[in-house]
Amino acid sequence: MKNKTSVRKRRQLVARWKCDRTTSVLEAMGKLLPDSSRTSHKQYLRDRCLKLNGEVCTSSLTEVNEGDLLELFSVGFLPPLFTPEIKLLWEDDYFILVQKEAGLHTISTREGEKRTVFRLVADYYKAGNSTEKIFLLNRLDRETPGLILFARNREIQQEVLENWGKYVLAQSFTALVEGVIPNEEGELTSLSEASTKMSQSKVPNKKKNTSHAEAPRRSRVSYQVLERGQWRTLLYLTLHGRYNGIRSQLSEKGNPIMGEKNKGCLLRSTKELAITQSEMLFLHPVTGKRHHFKLETPEYIYSLLKGRLTSSERAAIQEKETPVSEKAFNLSSIKPIKRT
Repeated sequence: MKNKTSVRKRRQLVARWKCDRTTSVLEAMGKLLPDSSRTSHKQYLRDRCLKLNGEVCTSSLTEVNEGDLLELFSVGFLPPLFTPEIKLLWEDDYFILVQKEAGLHTISTREGEKRTVFRLVADYYKAGNSTEKIFLLNRLDRETPGLILFARNREIQQEVLENWGKYVLAQSFTALVEGVIPNEEGELTSLSEASTKMSQSKVPNKKKNTSHAEAPRRSRVSYQVLERGQWRTLLYLTLHGRYNGIRSQLSEKGNPIMGEKNKGCLLRSTKELAITQSEMLFLHPVTGKRHHFKLETPEYIYSLLKGRLTSSERAAIQEKETPVSEKAFNLSSIKPIKRT
């Protein structure tokens, strides 16, 4: 792919100086910018444009020692992105990758919803540059913690979306499902409701044909069994493609993720959805470098795996696994017909 330049103001190194004696940071900036005023030096500090030994320096009271390295940049560095639900993992001139926790939608799902991953990240970068725009590349359900990737210009977004398998080499998830899956590995082949909806979403710069409905797309998901517990199985799932329908496909298979609501769940040991993203392998379309990101599986999933069935759960499982032909026919439950 050709090197696409962003509309953002690019950060450039203005000056670099290695301190030859102990002094204050303002005195040192006089060496960096001898033709600028002290007021300008303080403004650079407020705008987070100065790095001291690789760390952003904002205080004019900071002491600089002999051998310290000062670097001044044309555009300041934003303070760390920190919220209880989002953590910035990696960024460059073309992409932003964040880790989201469960409980936060990727984008707004109803009118007036402002606290989403997209809105929080967009507002964060606009605080540093009012012209900054971000473009979403993938989504996760509100209940699923994991990785969200953004492009920093529309051309990069379109390139990745149109060649998803070329650049997103792997996306993997760890999930604890109900039931004992006998095979050590396999594929989920049923068509998911989630992937059907995603397939009808709009792709940038492509005209949508409204004369007929777009054919549903299938998300191929392979799985490996990591461990088994009492009527529960820990799976490592790999998503092959852009359209994520793991939750629906597992439910259709008869093995819903623990914590699912209204999808045939029998185990009520948790209110949290027992799934998390584990890995993402990404090929950078501009630099050609591979980036591999891994997340730890939360401890509560392992605790659920080791849990024991309650008597009510055992009864529900027995009821589910008993064939209809073998169930007792209870005549006492039939009410007599009243004659008029």
